[in-house]
Amino acid sequence: MEVLESSLADEEDKGDAADEDRLDLLEDQVDDQEDVVEDAEDELEDYLDDASYVDLTFKITEGRLYHVGTVDFEYYWQNARDGETTRLDAEPDGKAKPDFKPVIPKLTLLSLIRMREGEIYAPERLLRSGPKSDLRAIQNHYGRRSHINARVLRVIRKPVTGTDKINLVFKIFEGNPFNLDLVQIEGNEKTKDFVIRRELAIASGERFDMGRVERSRRRIEGMRIFRKRARLPPARPRCPSGRQPRRNAQRTISWWPCAKKTRATLWSAAGSAPIRARSPMW
Repeated sequence: MEVLESSLADEEDKGDAADEDRLDLLEDQVDDQEDVVEDAEDELEDYLDDASYVDLTFKITEGRLYHVGTVDFEYYWQNARDGETTRLDAEPDGKAKPDFKPVIPKLTLLSLIRMREGEIYAPERLLRSGPKSDLRAIQNHYGRRSHINARVLRVIRKPVTGTDKINLVFKIFEGNPFNLDLVQIEGNEKTKDFVIRRELAIASGERFDMGRVERSRRRIEGMRIFRKRARLPPARPRCPSGRQPRRNAQRTISWWPCAKKTRATLWSAAGSAPIRARSPMW
């Protein structure tokens, strides 16, 4: 029994000695690393004292290059009061409604955007503004069809597991068509009304075509009889209900929902040519 206890004590002493040796080795390695860091800092300080420029190296992990998978469009109606949406082109179970006819069909919308199947996925094309925005291209095309309040409610991105594909679903709100109700010429103290009015490419009673409105603005600017342009009039128009008007991405059209009708105002040059449009239904 005494021999066994002695053997156990010797083993414990050996184990403690081995742990101390390993600890000393780790401490020596830490000291060596600290010396390396200190030497590198000294070299950097000496280099900065002698050099005016520093070379920087950025290590970048690019990751996977994603492409657009399938692209689909869904048509919705959005309630102006509470913002709730209702799908128009399909039943709640997803079954398509054969009698639904959109203002702009899916194939036409697909031809307007750049994020098509097989293209490189570019998030900047899904922003609501910018020269490369697909959402803006869709909204402008609806504006040429008199649907100036149409917009893309949301774009759903669905990554396909195990692939480099991202499926896209555009939720479209087409809204109602607008008719031009009234054309007023204001602020022209020297120029006659008919001189400005004859440059307009749109008239009262016609559909509110954003393309023709933009053409009218360019024509008025091309007359070069105005000293400066103003995007907005000095006093902003107010809805009879007291709500402020909404503006689209181009900031040239202002419209506001009222109790019975909706109007739109375009200020073309120096706040002198507001064009107001009224929707037949809201």
